[in-house]
Amino acid sequence: MHFTILGNNFTLTANFAPCLIWSNATEHSDQPYLWNQHPDHPGYDKGDLLEAVKHFNIREQLDKAKAVLVIHDSGQAAEQKDCDAIVEDCNEVFEYVTVLTPWKKSAV
Repeated sequence: MHFTILGNNFTLTANFAPCLIWSNATEHSDQPYLWNQHPDHPGYDKGDLLEAVKHFNIREQLDKAKAVLVIHDSGQAAEQKDCDAIVEDCNEVFEYVTVLTPWKKSAV
């Protein structure tokens, strides 16, 4: 799975190839398009969303009122714990989050 966060003035995508790589669809001539947040391990860590917001310098564009989190079932290396952590981060950053997903938790 991988994730896309859509806000009023920004779009961030978190891919796992296999490490977490953020891409910023919002154009900034002074920022690179891709960022390998922590190449030492592949997972999403609590707080990674805010670090990506800081890295891509989109704090001013961040409308804290609402966002859409799309969870894509893509076969990438993300796990359920990564999904849970990014949902939790979104709920802390934004007042209202809509989650769209075909992802289904595996039965244990």
